[in-house]
Amino acid sequence: MSREEQNEFISKNNYHGGRGFLLKATIPKEIFRTETGELLFWSSEYLIPLEITVKDYILFGDLHAKLNHRIFIPPEIDTAAPSPGKIGESR
Repeated sequence: MSREEQNEFISKNNYHGGRGFLLKATIPKEIFRTETGELLFWSSEYLIPLEITVKDYILFGDLHAKLNHRIFIPPEIDTAAPSPGKIGESR
C-alpha cells in the first residue's frame, strides 16, 4: 500500500497503536460478494491480525471488525510417545 493509503486508514480508524503492519489482500470476489475482493488487515508486529476491513461488502458497504481478545491454546504434547533413541540405533 502507498504511504498515503496507510495514513488515511490510520487516521480514519483512530489507530494509535504501536508497531504493526497494514496489509492489503485481494481474494476472489465471490467469497464476500464484493466488487473488488479487497481486504485491509492491521496486524501486530508479529503478524497477528488485529483489525480487518472488507471493502464494498454486499448490502453493507465497508465492513470493519476488531479483534478484542485472543486465547492461546498450547498444543498438547503426547508424553506417552516412545523416545527417539540415539542416532544410528536400530529398533
